[in-house]
Amino acid sequence: GRSSGVQVNAVTKSGTNQLAGTFSGYFRHDKLRAADLVTGRNLPYENQQLSGTIGGPIRRDRVHFFAHYEYEREPATRLYTTPFPHFNRDLSVVNSEKMTGGRLDAQFSPRTRLAVRFSGGWGQNTGGGGGTTTPSDVTQATREMKQVLGTLTQVLSNQAVNEIKVGYND
Repeated sequence: GRSSGVQVNAVTKSGTNQLAGTFSGYFRHDKLRAADLVTGRNLPYENQQLSGTIGGPIRRDRVHFFAHYEYEREPATRLYTTPFPHFNRDLSVVNSEKMTGGRLDAQFSPRTRLAVRFSGGWGQNTGGGGGTTTPSDVTQATREMKQVLGTLTQVLSNQAVNEIKVGYND
């Protein structure tokens, strides 16, 4: 109808017969930055990201799982440089985001397979700053997301496949 839309296919990693996982981190600090071109000073800035994955068997060659988690925390400074010195302030904010998800695969027979995938996330973002706005123009957005998708696939013959999908999105 009157709305545009998009379809995205995402392939998620599923478990294997061997338990495996990863852990990673990324850290950034304002001491590693150059001075801001407008103010001539180094503005406070940090960024911390942590992520981990784990996958493996629940029942060898039949049921496998995979799960992931990611966390990002970004304290930042919103700088106001208006023509009015009274409104020129530094505003400290903390943006953060958490994402998680997983997948469960079960093979009931060589021709019948079930996959259940879930994902969820939460984020908080504070916007603002610049030369044309004041601290009273700060915006704050909180986002929350939950999704579950189940797929039952049956190979009926060499020429026919039956696939049933059920999903929930919030």
